[in-house]
Amino acid sequence: MENQMTKSKLIEEMETARAEWEKVLDLVGEAQMTLAVLHGNWTVKDTIGHVAYYERWLQSWLEAAARGQVTVASHRDVLDVDQRNALIWVENKDRTLKEILEESRVVFDRLVQLVKILPEADLLDPYVVARYVTPFWGKAQPLWQCIAGDSYEHYREHTENIQRWLEQVTVPQVASAMT
Repeated sequence: MENQMTKSKLIEEMETARAEWEKVLDLVGEAQMTLAVLHGNWTVKDTIGHVAYYERWLQSWLEAAARGQVTVASHRDVLDVDQRNALIWVENKDRTLKEILEESRVVFDRLVQLVKILPEADLLDPYVVARYVTPFWGKAQPLWQCIAGDSYEHYREHTENIQRWLEQVTVPQVASAMT
């Protein structure tokens, strides 16, 4: 698919991954979203906040680029990913699940709307937006690849993590119910 990307395929990938994400979150259920059960003792709520942070950053970055403004890296942008993620966790840990879920939905919807209004050439040609992309991704690449990493690929990465946890929880429950 990557060799044949179009704006409509990008939007479809984003919406499909989001739907898969929502299905997994429904399986978890709100009652379990605040349990520290994932890698690093993160909760599902922490993970939702983490993903929303990166989408919100991407959205802000895209909005600036659409206005012709090059985003200047903040102190957070120059941290390694583990340090940045730790900061994001601290910022979100005391927020309510309701706040995190609402923000996640709003940010995703706005990101999709932004992608819909971007010219397809801006999404596909790595040199049209190179001056915006290179400072953060280290090289000129199609904008859709930048979007993929902080949206649908990010969803799929964390969807898999949550599914693995759900399988660990479900299998022992089924086994104990059978004995």
